[in-house]
Amino acid sequence: MPVNWFKGNKFLSVITVFLLVGSLLYYILWYVQFLVHDYYTIPFYALYFFSILNTVLLISKTKGFKTYLIKVILFLLLIVNVHHNKQDFKIRYDEAAMYNINRVLADHGLEKYIRTLGISPKDYIISVPDDSPQISLCILGNPGFTEFGVGHYSLEMINEKKQAGAKYLILLDKSAYNEIIEQLGKPLGAYKETVIYKL
Repeated sequence: MPVNWFKGNKFLSVITVFLLVGSLLYYILWYVQFLVHDYYTIPFYALYFFSILNTVLLISKTKGFKTYLIKVILFLLLIVNVHHNKQDFKIRYDEAAMYNINRVLADHGLEKYIRTLGISPKDYIISVPDDSPQISLCILGNPGFTEFGVGHYSLEMINEKKQAGAKYLILLDKSAYNEIIEQLGKPLGAYKETVIYKL
């Protein structure tokens, strides 16, 4: 496109340059977010779309565009791209397992169980161990607190969260809190490896 600037669609060329400058500024301003939040890259798609559209229009004006060889090359590029995206998606969704909590809550049975104990969806809970921002809270359907950014809770931290409104402690894996489990008192109930305490 830069080499054949005046041969392409002028309107699309101006939009592409405008989007390129905007995307570069956006990338510089929000660089750190791209490390773990890939959905921030969605605005870049406009740049890709207009760039590809303008390039296709430019190529279509050349005499050799309709040749068999060009069509074969474009088809092969499409096949390679589909395979590449499939691999990228696999890696992306495999990374979702970085939080062990996903496996613990996979059967959704725990949410039904805690409702039988009288824990309403409005009750604040402490859900540990869970170092994600809120995966267990979302799956259980309750507001509350996880270990995100703080690490394992001590008894003092649990009491602080109780003062902040937490009514129940959902201990998703009791082995992770062996050092304080005896000091938590009698559990309200248990589901598989999960133990529930009323605070």
